[in-house]
Amino acid sequence: MSKITGTNLAAPIVPYDSADTYPTHMAALGKGGWRSVANIDARNAIPADRLEEGAACYVNENRTPYVYLSGVWTEFADADRSIVAAFDEIATRLDGETIRNATAIIGMQAMMVGMRNELNGKL
Repeated sequence: MSKITGTNLAAPIVPYDSADTYPTHMAALGKGGWRSVANIDARNAIPADRLEEGAACYVNENRTPYVYLSGVWTEFADADRSIVAAFDEIATRLDGETIRNATAIIGMQAMMVGMRNELNGKL
């Protein structure tokens, strides 16, 4: 077994007591951004200082994962459905001519970007 250099921990990092709302780590620097709790009350009791947009929580009682979006806990499945529903709504509002026009505009933009890149490469 090789020795690992750095700050060794002999126990989990924890706050001073259960009333302390200061987080034990930053999600960007910690391993994973996932919590699991016993029930909805425990999920709802997570202090705001420990939450950020996109935080995830699995509730064991109802075997359901949730994601924290815009300050509200939302079931993962509902979060997926709302994204898909938004795209479906946009698609149903577009008619064939609008789609053809948008495709033509995107093609012209791509052509202009290509020409600009070509000119910049030669200058």
